[in-house]
Amino acid sequence: MIYYKLSLIVVSMFMMVFFLGCDAKKEAEKIYIKQLVAQKCSICHFSERIYKEPRSPREWTAIVDRMQKINPTLLKKTDSLLILEYLKQNVSK
Repeated sequence: MIYYKLSLIVVSMFMMVFFLGCDAKKEAEKIYIKQLVAQKCSICHFSERIYKEPRSPREWTAIVDRMQKINPTLLKKTDSLLILEYLKQNVSK
């Protein structure tokens, strides 16, 4: 079910890029990564916790690295890099 939802998101993202251009691509990527944050992080944490407590980029780096080391099968390195960049840009002090 999760893979089906993610595949729909990815297909939607590519359609937006094709029809709307670069701005849509950036927005689609942001939506995809936000969904990734929800999918991966909400297994252990409420989403509100992530967005309610902005952190510095250094703090986000330490947190995401620690989560990736705790459960590398759940949070793959490639996903953790996308999530980290998203958090630094959108949920930082």
